[in-house]
Amino acid sequence: MPADPTGPGTRPLACTYAGSEVLPLGGSPIILVLVPRLRNRLKTPRGVIRALRAVRARVLVATPRQLSLVYDGRGRVRLYHAGSGYIEPAVIFHWLREQGARDILDILEQAGFRLVNRVSAWRIGNNKALQLAVFERHGIPHPWSLFTYGPSRQLRPLRLAGQRRFVIKPHNSGRGVGVVRAWGREGAVRAHRRRVARRQGSLIQAYIETAGTPRRHYRVDVIGGRAVTGGIAYARGHPWITNEARGGYFQFSPDLRGIPETARRLAERAAAAVGADFTGVDIIEDQSGQFYVLEANEGPMFEARTSRYLARHLLRIAREAKRGREGGARNASRLTLG
Repeated sequence: MPADPTGPGTRPLACTYAGSEVLPLGGSPIILVLVPRLRNRLKTPRGVIRALRAVRARVLVATPRQLSLVYDGRGRVRLYHAGSGYIEPAVIFHWLREQGARDILDILEQAGFRLVNRVSAWRIGNNKALQLAVFERHGIPHPWSLFTYGPSRQLRPLRLAGQRRFVIKPHNSGRGVGVVRAWGREGAVRAHRRRVARRQGSLIQAYIETAGTPRRHYRVDVIGGRAVTGGIAYARGHPWITNEARGGYFQFSPDLRGIPETARRLAERAAAAVGADFTGVDIIEDQSGQFYVLEANEGPMFEARTSRYLARHLLRIAREAKRGREGGARNASRLTLG
């Protein structure tokens, strides 16, 4: 049976991801990377894993199906990995996009494991209507919005919006899926009826007119409370949608050049309101120079430079957790000896 790394006789762990080489792991705190499938070529987790391995961090990559939680009356929940035995990760970086992952993340967090992002931030990041509720409470500017599952009469407040054009989108999906533009209240009602017919809710937002062409918005990557990288997304191949998945073009800015200071600070405020360790905040500027937060993405596609920032953040959390555990163990020892 594999040795317990929390006790004597610990053997080195090893990890593999998407067929990459197996690396031995030293005695530093364990960083568990939780992914949906080992053979998945997801850009952000791969970049983070590479960055952690580059500094010889102790990384274990796993799927939820490889983990068991053991409740054995010791006063703390233990985590068992099929290939490595009992493990005690200092931090768990997860890249589980499906809402069905909520159960395992809830359980891990209640068991006392430090998640990045935390469950609350993960939920908010996956639900645009929930984000808007947070932004509204924290005074973060956002487009005029209405969310409903109800019939067309629930859209009467659109008359008060003072807008001629609206964007209708799902509240719980990304990558520009299902996003349409409508003229006036009548157009919004027709788009909403189509969504209701499929038993889906509608998030209806005022369409923001931007200065200059092509249409654009800013992306600011915030890690550990600080704006670190970003870029500008342009509409290309579509008259107004800037999302890369819908044909838009993204110009990466590793040093945030070209992104206004106001947008950077607003992104940091949005990330703090959501409670995210990492997020990609989309911000749009209207023709009068006013900035609005469109969303704080839970699953941003980070470039390699940004992934290195995230890897350093994970290492910092892991080391702080290890120092905290060691301090607690010393205090417990003094109490026992005393």
